[in-house]
Amino acid sequence: CDEAIWNSATPFPFTGEKTSNNDIDCRLLWRDRPAPDPDLLYGCCHVDDTNLNGSASGHDVDGIYDDDSIEVIVDRNSDDEADSQTVKVFFGANDATWDGVFSNGVQSFDETHTAGIDRSIDYDSDFDGDSDDDYWLVEWVFELPFDVQPGQIGKCQLALNDDDGRGRTVWIASGDLGEINDPSAWGHCQFTPATN
Repeated sequence: CDEAIWNSATPFPFTGEKTSNNDIDCRLLWRDRPAPDPDLLYGCCHVDDTNLNGSASGHDVDGIYDDDSIEVIVDRNSDDEADSQTVKVFFGANDATWDGVFSNGVQSFDETHTAGIDRSIDYDSDFDGDSDDDYWLVEWVFELPFDVQPGQIGKCQLALNDDDGRGRTVWIASGDLGEINDPSAWGHCQFTPATN
């Protein structure tokens, strides 16, 4: 995340439940595009992690949240409704991904949604379960299922899932693990064009 463009992005605050022993620095950037092209969300997260684990690989795989992974949720507005204009994407340290939009409430997803994910993952790990790792980093872009205007306020949630071989631990940006899919617990985010 050391490209100059990331200097224009404020680190996303993590103030919620923390049971993980890892540290994380995440930054998000939004790109407005004229219709019919979808708006884009760029992100970069650097995770200090001395014990990387990940068995899930591929796209739209189950159980990615049990691996070392990052969840990103973005809602078009701040109405506290999780709906088809609320996207959820996972990035696993072992190159797994998952994407969907909310459907019929906070625990139901339309997994047929495709966000056009493009990501790059870098890590210092051999995924052998030993505590000799250092970090992992994911940089991504995906399509938003909605259009927003500059300055518009939406809701965002990020979560770090950590598997050190003793079960799932987390660091939630807002709220706690039980509220991960609850939009009333998510933080507000403003869609501001990136400047370099």
